[in-house]
Amino acid sequence: MPTLTYRIVNVFASSAAALDGNPLAVFEDARAVSSSTMQALARQLNLSETTFLEPSSAAVGASMRVRIFTPGTELPFAGHPTLGSAFVVHTVTGSCSTLEMGAGVIRVKRAIDTDDDVWALYANRAKFAPPIFPLEVLARLVGLLPDDLTVPTSNALPITSVNSGIPQLMVQIASEDALGRAVCDSKLLGELDNQGVLLFVLHEDHKTVKSRFFFYENQGVIEDPGTGSACANLGRLLQREGRRGEYSLEQGHHVGRLCRIGISVQDEDVMVSGKVVQVGTGEFSF
Repeated sequence: MPTLTYRIVNVFASSAAALDGNPLAVFEDARAVSSSTMQALARQLNLSETTFLEPSSAAVGASMRVRIFTPGTELPFAGHPTLGSAFVVHTVTGSCSTLEMGAGVIRVKRAIDTDDDVWALYANRAKFAPPIFPLEVLARLVGLLPDDLTVPTSNALPITSVNSGIPQLMVQIASEDALGRAVCDSKLLGELDNQGVLLFVLHEDHKTVKSRFFFYENQGVIEDPGTGSACANLGRLLQREGRRGEYSLEQGHHVGRLCRIGISVQDEDVMVSGKVVQVGTGEFSF
């Protein structure tokens, strides 16, 4: 097998100099790599996700095809791998506007009014469903009381399963204190018919959000530093509930990896954006 080169990028970084954001490994040319080897490489690197770039099919005609792997499985879509992969495709080829993924074609763009590498993805249309658990069980799932999940009606968003590429449960929390106390129950999280749960505190007057995201993998609970797919789902939920505007979301405080994420909620489009910073390169030869 030829040498496989990859780049390490931090997505949703707070600045070009900070070692924060959500790290991602991107293999630049995976045409000769089997699915089983992709999975093994993702397990070897042990980041939340690793992506592999391949030419898009002629029928699709995207800038590149992207396959996304966690250490345990392949995903049809994920947010920070989309933005990090777009950054690498642009760096290698000089342009990137669409990415072919398991969930379909995702539109991306690079901000042109800044010197930073800020990338945005356009969220696909979403499907919505009510949660399978009642409020009391949902509270136990996240280690809180039902009152901690009860938000004043004027600011409340319904607890909803949203799927704009990957299904996730959106759960609004009443206070940042409660958000900080959340601890997910692995058994209940494993029984959830969603691929993770976003807990968020929304300050609608300032268009700011604080959040935490938990998912179940390899018999345990993992907290993600910055979850672009969940932000896409949250944006579609905000849009459905009549909210509009430019929201600023922070995530990752509790795992020491601050992520700053933009969510633009418009009449038609929802965009998720963040700074991408390359912090390393490497290669595998075997």
